[in-house]
Amino acid sequence: MEGQENHNQPNMSSEMRQMAAQFESLVQVDSSSGDHGGSHFDSGFDTTVDTSADSLPTFDSIQSADQLDTNSRDNQVGGSGAVHDSELHRASQPARDSSLVDMRGSFPDQTSSGDGQGSSSYAAENFILDKSQEDTQLANFLQDEPSTELTNSPEVIQRDLERDQKPSPQGVRYGKPSDLIACAKSLDKRNTSGQDGVLLDQNKFHINQDSYREDKEYDKLGLLGEGSYGNVNIIRDKMTKMDAVAKCVELENFAPSEAENWCNLTTVNSPFIVPLLGLVRNEMTVMLFSEYTPGLRDLEAIIEYFRKEPRQVMVLTMELFRALVCLHENKIVHKDIHENNILVSQSLDHIFLKMKVIDFGESKKFEDIQDDVDEHYDVWCAIHIFIRMLGGHPSSLDYERRISQEVRLPPKTDERILKFSHWVINSRPKAEEVLSSMEELESELYSVPVTGPPGGNYEPSVNVNGV
Repeated sequence: MEGQENHNQPNMSSEMRQMAAQFESLVQVDSSSGDHGGSHFDSGFDTTVDTSADSLPTFDSIQSADQLDTNSRDNQVGGSGAVHDSELHRASQPARDSSLVDMRGSFPDQTSSGDGQGSSSYAAENFILDKSQEDTQLANFLQDEPSTELTNSPEVIQRDLERDQKPSPQGVRYGKPSDLIACAKSLDKRNTSGQDGVLLDQNKFHINQDSYREDKEYDKLGLLGEGSYGNVNIIRDKMTKMDAVAKCVELENFAPSEAENWCNLTTVNSPFIVPLLGLVRNEMTVMLFSEYTPGLRDLEAIIEYFRKEPRQVMVLTMELFRALVCLHENKIVHKDIHENNILVSQSLDHIFLKMKVIDFGESKKFEDIQDDVDEHYDVWCAIHIFIRMLGGHPSSLDYERRISQEVRLPPKTDERILKFSHWVINSRPKAEEVLSSMEELESELYSVPVTGPPGGNYEPSVNVNGV
């Protein structure tokens, strides 16, 4: 019998022989006493196996129970111990199918000797795959299933979790600037159901059951502007009756950096930057809510009025550079300074003149800049607007040129303004340097000179030195 067992085990590795031996130890027949009492498996409960010839299940019944698509035993186990193709495919499956092979191999063969000797060994030998056959079938299976991962490493598990996990919308809620930034970064273009967003001002916006929608929580009053990015409208909250500006952007075109940079600048409380008030994603669109200031219009609409008011041009440009100083101190470049992104009051009185910068869709942090469009580009664009408001022709100027460029202004322009403009265009100073020079120039050009008291016997009623 030992020779027969060796004959039935061609090309078996030592590991497989050990597995066969362990299998034989599970099912033992007590031939000396004739009592086929069976053995107990250490599985947490009593599973006494009756190994008598009449009580053992036939292999055909096992086939039927497992629904194997075969007609005869010869199609499953050949003379060399080969397994049917369907069984090979099952064996090459992941661990969830391995129990099928193990259970089939845990019964003695139906055609073994009546005394039960060697029956369990025969079953083990014929249902444990040869290593080379297993590798071949496994390779074929992986060709059909290229996405199958035969590893449970933490890296693969974490990657699969991140790939399959789709964050659920949290609804619209009140929060802090840090909450708004986190929400902007977490917006998922794969999951567009419901609403998601953060509003910063409870006095302006009334959220109803985690929702903030047009015609329900707010009304759209009118269109302010439109472009390739989307539309800008005035909206009014139905409950608070407060107005705001809503910029609508398609979700696929939305840049989280816009909300992050704009929100960080809002916390500075600069009077020259329109504050961001909230962000709401509604299905495939993103709404950016900002402060609405009545009486402000974009500079492009009224730029012609400034050409006869050089002092107002100087005052407005200084406010623009104050806004740029605020951006650059916070390590942010606007990258899109032009007349349509500057709001000004319609009063030409320099005392009441107001200016605010809007639209941070192209803005970048200093560390994220990968081209030549840095903070000097903001300065260049601002002085370009200054020249245009004075009636000059900045179209001939080129930011990319590193050679000296001529600035063309109207003939009656003060020579000091011409020299200042030429210095900014060709020297590329920083925003704070330009602002300092403009303040000195404005004081020099428009300050009223002090001529002294009206008469020789004049004595002021109040000591001007406060002593």
